[in-house]
Amino acid sequence: MCNSDENKRRLLAEREALLSQLDQMQAEIARLEAGCGSGSFVQDCHSKTASAEHKHIYSADELLEIEARERREVGQNLHDALGQHLVGILWLMQSLVRTLESEGSACASDAQEIVSVVKQTIELTRSLAQSLRPVELNELGLASALDQLASTTSKLFRVACHFKCDMKEAINNKTTAEHVYRIAQESITNAIKHSGAKCILVTLSSKGHHAALTVEHDGRGFPDDYDMHQGMGLRTMACRAKIIGGVLDIETAQEGKVVVSCPFILEEN
Repeated sequence: MCNSDENKRRLLAEREALLSQLDQMQAEIARLEAGCGSGSFVQDCHSKTASAEHKHIYSADELLEIEARERREVGQNLHDALGQHLVGILWLMQSLVRTLESEGSACASDAQEIVSVVKQTIELTRSLAQSLRPVELNELGLASALDQLASTTSKLFRVACHFKCDMKEAINNKTTAEHVYRIAQESITNAIKHSGAKCILVTLSSKGHHAALTVEHDGRGFPDDYDMHQGMGLRTMACRAKIIGGVLDIETAQEGKVVVSCPFILEEN
């Protein structure tokens, strides 16, 4: 049994193997999330269709729809495949913990530590799946989806991310809502991964038939000579802004804050 030195070594080896697998899972989740947040799907679509341009020229709307479909598929796979595997590991580990505790084994605490890590990984997987296919966007509206995005960002990346809504009416146009949400999501990703931001404020406001999304943070700004058109993520954001009748602007304020703004036109369904 586990009271022997041999069984203790075996349990510890299994523990290290499981932790290694979980580390690999978390790394893969991070890779998927980073890829979905950097416009890589659109870039991939460009490269795959470049050789077939004589057959069909893809519009910006079509490319962004392909990106949205890829996001939904990755999010579904995270939830259904990886999520279910992690739940299975959790059940097995919880059963092992009960067995070890009933035997009075000192190894029970090590097994319980693995249970905690698995639970954290499950929550991470669910949060990332949710960010890739936000249910709130269709069911509750843009404001609720952005509020959930801010909350998920704070939890995943351990930063202070807040959302403020100054809109009196909801955005009814689903296409507009989708583009605004993705601009905010990409802006947050850039703020954390490229600018090292620790405090982020997302604001949605409106006046008459005009609205604006702003994302401001305390991270590093772009160099003065930086070409805003060289990054695929920024080009995708600008493309989304143009589709909804808006303009993307990024500037560094005097107080050291970076402000990403996108004023756009409100349209009916």
